[in-house]
Amino acid sequence: MMKGLTRKKKKSSSSVSDAMSTAVSVQADEMSAMSVPVSGAKRKPVTLQLVLLLMDPSTRRFELLQLEFDSDKARVSDIIAQIPISVTEQSIRSQQYEGVVDASGTIMSESVRLVDFCSGRTVLVALPKGLTVKECVRLARPILCDSQVQKMLSAGEFDISGWKKKDSKGKSRAIPEQKSKPTPTTQTTTEKSDEKSIFPTIIMLALIAILLQAANSFLSSPIQVGKPLKPGTWKSKCGLLGFVSPSPLGGIIPVCTNSFLEVHGDGSVSIRDAAKELDVLMKGGVCGEEDEECVNGLVLEEDGKVLIGGTQVKSGFVYGDSTGLSPWPFEEEPKLKLKPSSRS
Repeated sequence: MMKGLTRKKKKSSSSVSDAMSTAVSVQADEMSAMSVPVSGAKRKPVTLQLVLLLMDPSTRRFELLQLEFDSDKARVSDIIAQIPISVTEQSIRSQQYEGVVDASGTIMSESVRLVDFCSGRTVLVALPKGLTVKECVRLARPILCDSQVQKMLSAGEFDISGWKKKDSKGKSRAIPEQKSKPTPTTQTTTEKSDEKSIFPTIIMLALIAILLQAANSFLSSPIQVGKPLKPGTWKSKCGLLGFVSPSPLGGIIPVCTNSFLEVHGDGSVSIRDAAKELDVLMKGGVCGEEDEECVNGLVLEEDGKVLIGGTQVKSGFVYGDSTGLSPWPFEEEPKLKLKPSSRS
């Protein structure tokens, strides 16, 4: 039976009692700017959003990972490759996995493309080597049907309806939490009360970690083709690390030379260095109130053109040492000339 409960600051890793009681972290909705179609842009491969449940059958510990993959290329082997990189629990990280299992109990081997069986926001379970698919599904369902887990997955719009058992009419129903058999215990009433009070704290810390990770991902990610940044939006090359002084942290975190991009309401975009000195300035336009087709803010088109307020930017003014605008702040090198200029 599952015993114990552990806490981790960055990711939730838990042991569950007979009922597989859980405390877990699931990534929140990615904090990205709303994608607005750009006229003439070709449709890009969609990004698959997955939550992967990993379990150690012997210790009854588990973790949940949120992963993103390009639907045009990713295979099950790409999911398996992320496990030793992302998992924090040693017993889970060191296991070998034969593939992943979906809600129907079908195993997908490493060569299968994700797009062939994933759609929308999907929840999958990693199949440890030596464990049968039936046993894997039996262990996974109480975790995924736990009320706290369901609440967090629902917040991320992940579909777990397939993991619920079907009644005689074929309708999904939640699995009732199993009650532990009475066992001799020396635990006092005060100790039990303390355990109950710790659980909300674990959930709160997990949610804070999710929000911080999502914010860091949005701030540090480069500008993608066809995804506009509205006026008032800004980005940081080093994400949240750009606001942390490296001196007291020694060699704990990697050194990152920061850079900031900000989209202004006057139709301009500025890039500043770590000292907040102006490095690059781009000037475009502002959409008129009656121009419904104009996309307000900064947009990188598929052909490399940069638009600000619907106006193409053909050149930018360089005040610092910048020699290019890719891979940051643009995902792809934009088609504009950089003209040296002076800050004075």
